[in-house]
Amino acid sequence: MAESLREILDAAARGVFPAADGGTSVVPQFGGRDAGVVAFTAHSVVFTDEDEGWVRRTLASLGCDPLAATMNARFLAAFAERTGRATDTIDVLL
Repeated sequence: MAESLREILDAAARGVFPAADGGTSVVPQFGGRDAGVVAFTAHSVVFTDEDEGWVRRTLASLGCDPLAATMNARFLAAFAERTGRATDTIDVLL
């Protein structure tokens, strides 16, 4: 697995996507203003400078399908609060 969001997105642009293994990769955010979640087919990438342990514990605590946990409203709300962000919508990158 790539070590940065840029590597993951560059690979996706070439048609090489993260393994559809139901997993979640946690990678550093590129800059101070960029933190978030990108969901691919059966694999999510959380890009943040927050503690990876916090991300994984929070995802595990949701009691929902792990495949959908990173896009679960409770995770996204906790993530926004933890990172001091607000959101009004979920955006789509196609």
